[in-house]
Amino acid sequence: MKKFIIILLFLSSPLFADLTVYFIDVGQGDAEYIVLPNGKTALIDGGPSNTRISDFITAHNITTIDYVVLTHPHSDHYQGLNYVFDNCQVKAFYDTKMDNSGASGDETVRTKAQNEPGCSIYYPSAGSTLSWDTNVTVRVLNACSTDTSSSSGEDINNVSIVLQMTYNQASVLFTGDIQSTVESTLVSSYGDSLKSDILKVAHHGSAYSSTAEFLNKVKPTKAYIEVGTNSYGHPDAGTISRLQSAGAIVYRTDTDGTLTYTISSSTGTNQPQTPAIKGNTVKPAGVHVGSASAVKKKSRN
Repeated sequence: MKKFIIILLFLSSPLFADLTVYFIDVGQGDAEYIVLPNGKTALIDGGPSNTRISDFITAHNITTIDYVVLTHPHSDHYQGLNYVFDNCQVKAFYDTKMDNSGASGDETVRTKAQNEPGCSIYYPSAGSTLSWDTNVTVRVLNACSTDTSSSSGEDINNVSIVLQMTYNQASVLFTGDIQSTVESTLVSSYGDSLKSDILKVAHHGSAYSSTAEFLNKVKPTKAYIEVGTNSYGHPDAGTISRLQSAGAIVYRTDTDGTLTYTISSSTGTNQPQTPAIKGNTVKPAGVHVGSASAVKKKSRN
């Protein structure tokens, strides 16, 4: 009986849960929601408005988010976080120390984070790791942990928090809006350890990101572009070609809607093995469930 109980406890441990990433269709912007094997959750960016992120939060009955990351202070990444802080309990907020001197909306979000009851604020540095799940390695590859100010779009893009998340021998690389100069730095700093099965394509598929040199190190099998109607030419045809030449299948939220990718657990053994990866799930574009009013606004006592 004792042996049976030990086996049962072992099989029900967090090691045997999935890690799921949602690449949310927020239009021309970024937002990724992650459910970790231990049950905790993370949101990387919130998109350009409250509408799309509120639809997602409502549809998934989300009331608490353990970790919220603002990769960099551009409105297509932070605007939707206003809704998140107003309607969800956020336990930790990860930010850069970049001040976007050409805008004020980023400070509105940051003030909400500071006023959030029980929310810790962190400014991670490149080379550090985040303790989100004992079975998941979360490496910070790029960040901005010293006070900086700029109105330059390129400068602000290039301080983006870059995270590599590894579970069960499979990795997902979240790149924010970094451009080619930072990609080159990452190649020099991390080399072959950039290898990641899944790539969240930088800067909505811009022509100035996803260089051949960078992709040669990442070697993604699947690449996700979060993009909507825009006047910037995103995603660039050359970028898509480089992704495909690197061996990646390319998915786009503007044509496929919200996308999910799951790294599954390997039940029945604790020995290293080829990761069992569940494929891509496509939800039809333009389908949104529920309304913002369905999420109860938290108490701010």
